[in-house]
Amino acid sequence: MVASTFFDLYTRQGLLPHRKLPFVLGMECTGTITALGVEDTDLKVGQKVICYDYNGGLYREKLRVKPENCYLLPDFVDLKIGASLFVNYVTAYVSLFEIGNLRKNENVLIMSCAGGVGCAATQLAKTIEGVQIFGTGSKQKEEEAKGNGVDVFYAYDTFQSEAAKNKFDIIVTNQTGPILTFLQGILNPLGRIVITGAANLVPNETKISVFSLLKVWWSMKNISIESLIMNNRIVAGLHMGTLIECDREKVKTALNYIF
Repeated sequence: MVASTFFDLYTRQGLLPHRKLPFVLGMECTGTITALGVEDTDLKVGQKVICYDYNGGLYREKLRVKPENCYLLPDFVDLKIGASLFVNYVTAYVSLFEIGNLRKNENVLIMSCAGGVGCAATQLAKTIEGVQIFGTGSKQKEEEAKGNGVDVFYAYDTFQSEAAKNKFDIIVTNQTGPILTFLQGILNPLGRIVITGAANLVPNETKISVFSLLKVWWSMKNISIESLIMNNRIVAGLHMGTLIECDREKVKTALNYIF
């Protein structure tokens, strides 16, 4: 089973021009081990695993993958569900608990709360006592978001006017550009913003333009060190691919919590 991620969408849109054709997409998948090519591993034939490789290449019916890119999938987790877990839930876990240091009774704002990472972040945040979850999304997804655990829903067209009435301890966002200036202004002291992607870099066009990238780069100039220090704010970024390359144990910890 293979899950299509924003990584694949970014690649299709031309955001990763260093990748030369031909190549196979697919960054995460689930499956059953049918053979082992190495002896120095705890993996066994017949075990279910989640596989993750930031370099892609997993969009296949059968594949050969390094043992270090495989993580055991419990028997009670279906392969179809498992294929959607890794990027969404591990991203949400690291954002909330490792970077965000989420504690009880805090307010969390989740941008695009009805998306994959947004749904996962909502569910994981609800495991902490007293946490109130605010979320943004299109109006037609309000009922779905609230059913998933969002306490207060903001439609995109009225989001800023409504959100400005509150203060937040953690904001998980997949958007960059001018919106970040606004988000900093609605943080509590020692509030944390975690940037998990740049969805607004992928417009409805066939290829990412240099002009689109320059616009976002220029809008980021207002994030100043002085402002962060004087207002006791934290803005952090998260890239799952490079994090996993550096610290696979954090991934195992996250998956154990998720399962």
